[in-house]
Amino acid sequence: MASCIIVNQDYIFCGCADGTVRIFNPNNLHFLNTMPKPHRLGVDIATVTEASRLFSNAADAKYPDTVGMTFDSTNQWLSCVYNDHSLYVWDIKDLKKVGKVYSALYHSSCVWSAEVYPEMKDSNQACLPPNSFITCSSDSTIRLWNMETSNIHGTALHRNILSNDLMKILLIDGNTQALLDTDCNCTGLVDKVDVQTLDTKAGIRSVCVSPNGQHLASGDRTGTLRVHELQSLTELLKVEAHDSEILCLEYSKPDTGMNLLASASRDRLIHVLDASKDYSLQQTLDDHSSSITAVKFTANDGKMRMISCGADKSIYFRTAEQIQAVRVCGS
Repeated sequence: MASCIIVNQDYIFCGCADGTVRIFNPNNLHFLNTMPKPHRLGVDIATVTEASRLFSNAADAKYPDTVGMTFDSTNQWLSCVYNDHSLYVWDIKDLKKVGKVYSALYHSSCVWSAEVYPEMKDSNQACLPPNSFITCSSDSTIRLWNMETSNIHGTALHRNILSNDLMKILLIDGNTQALLDTDCNCTGLVDKVDVQTLDTKAGIRSVCVSPNGQHLASGDRTGTLRVHELQSLTELLKVEAHDSEILCLEYSKPDTGMNLLASASRDRLIHVLDASKDYSLQQTLDDHSSSITAVKFTANDGKMRMISCGADKSIYFRTAEQIQAVRVCGS
């Protein structure tokens, strides 16, 4: 199905579903060429380091639909926007040898959280390069970004040819349909997307990086808590921790003397886990009477405190003490 069209004196460009763009002659409507397709949905962009990987189309691969185009006749550049919110600029001076000038990949749905990667005193201990940050979204992805233009050294991630600033995409549940903007319907099957058939609880709601930069905790909108090891990006933990979306995650700082992870949710519960003991559950707190929106750890006067606030208009201050296991005392 076609969704957009551009006509000038030299070409007719027709943007279609599945990343297809057809080119026709405006004088006689003869077919001239088909543009290369963008990245396939769910691709590991960290592995696309050579141009040959972009133009090798798999038979069973699915691609985002072309939803918008514009043509620069001076430079002979065709810019295409796809319904996964990616942007490509193609050089079509030679239709038999189309080249990519620029491309960028963005979240296709609302971004819920952004976390800056901590600065490491020893760069050899860092899993991500300096000036990196992490975002999560309702498109069920966690994305690792770096704004530096220089090459990445000392980490497992390398520059790819799909984005100048995006290093890695973690597609959490493997559902590539979540990568597509539901407002852009190019299937041709229905006039409007039925919102009742969409999973409104999909997506990652919060992320947090451990102070040592080794672990990445994330909470999704169904209450599942995950922890990834950032060096290899392997999943260390996956547990259905809450009955509703996890609104906040927080690691304790090294100066507190403890290595804790707090997980707060719309189900009014706070779980405190010991990250040094394979994230074993130490305590569950149920003081709040409504959604918990933020949790913070702090240390002063030789004591560690946890502060939480919620939609019940309350702020709770708790003091933690460590005997044989971590215990969080009442406010």
